[in-house]
Amino acid sequence: MKEKRTFPKEFFKALELVLNSTIFSFNDKFYKQTFSIPMGSSLSSIVSDIVMQDLEMKALQRLPISPFFYVRYVDDIALAHDALYIDILHWLTPLIHSIPD
Repeated sequence: MKEKRTFPKEFFKALELVLNSTIFSFNDKFYKQTFSIPMGSSLSSIVSDIVMQDLEMKALQRLPISPFFYVRYVDDIALAHDALYIDILHWLTPLIHSIPD
């Protein structure tokens, strides 16, 4: 499991500036994006990975087991454990519901 990263406040200020400055055109009209990260933005993959790492750490800490194999590539996860059965959704559903829309 990776260690928790901390980011300087300037990182978040710069990120906020970039995300609040997203303008796009559609049918010859210009719009300001007000929600989420635009697809194709160079920041999209970086921010997505930061969010996934945070969610990944929280999810692994909630599990009552320690997997002997765990790997994530972007948003695909492979996990192996020697238990016969474990209801992973039972442990992760509260975490999933805590994610803001």
